[in-house]
Amino acid sequence: MLEETDKVDMVVPRGDHLLLIITDAGITENAEERASLFKQKLLTYATYLDSPEFESDHPGMSRDRVSIKVMYRTPPPAEMQRVTSVTMRSTSLAVPVEFEHFPGR
Repeated sequence: MLEETDKVDMVVPRGDHLLLIITDAGITENAEERASLFKQKLLTYATYLDSPEFESDHPGMSRDRVSIKVMYRTPPPAEMQRVTSVTMRSTSLAVPVEFEHFPGR
């Protein structure tokens, strides 16, 4: 959930690839606030990828086999959509960021 900026929402193994999911249900409607929450959430994900916890949770998983997908209910503001990757501090590796719409009920 986008508003829980200190948590990784979901981790989905896909063969030799790992997908980290950010869920954005459209709870926060203000575009500036939503973009700010998104930046904070991305920092949490980058920190997790740089951490010993990641290595412990996913032994042998190369960080260049990881991507981040933002699952959104309402279209994100342009500022969010311009983000195509997150750079890890320790390695300067750019982790791809993708967006995908999930329909509501």
